[in-house]
Amino acid sequence: MEATDHRKFQVICADPPWSFNDKLTMSTTRRGSQSHYPVLGIDAIKQLRVSELADDPAILALWCPSSLLDEGIDIVRAWGFSFKQTVVWPKKRIGMGHLFRNQHELALIGTRGKYSSIVRNRGQSTLLPTESLRHSQKPESLQDRLELMLDGSKLELFARRYRSGWTCLGNELPETMGVDIRDTITWLLRRE
Repeated sequence: MEATDHRKFQVICADPPWSFNDKLTMSTTRRGSQSHYPVLGIDAIKQLRVSELADDPAILALWCPSSLLDEGIDIVRAWGFSFKQTVVWPKKRIGMGHLFRNQHELALIGTRGKYSSIVRNRGQSTLLPTESLRHSQKPESLQDRLELMLDGSKLELFARRYRSGWTCLGNELPETMGVDIRDTITWLLRRE
């Protein structure tokens, strides 16, 4: 597991495996996130010990499906942050949806403490125009912008690859393949 020497982080980016209550039966094609990877319910995501990993001050970027916006804002607060704004990834591909068909993803931005001390660049846009990626994969441009904007130690939760300068935790990384994120967070919190 690629990790820095930090136990507290000023920048946290998370892309949880959200559980949806979709019961689409239009075809025999497997649909929904649970067809691709293990998912977590809202309460399980809320209970992750992210507030213990966050420094004061800190910035959170939480990827959240637009249909779960209320729940996403609740999670931002449960993790010890104040909700401030969103970043939008407009995708080229049109997805599913209950009313409108989704063609974007949201990252909820939360703050903790007097965060202005870690901000060095306020010139980044809230739009992340990039190509569509494989199921559930998010654009690296969010982390790129967080690096340009913010000083401090950086943590990515639910990472699928390592990123230089970041502590990356996720059950798709080679060293923690299949390990529950809750166990990995506990390991990180106990590390001296």
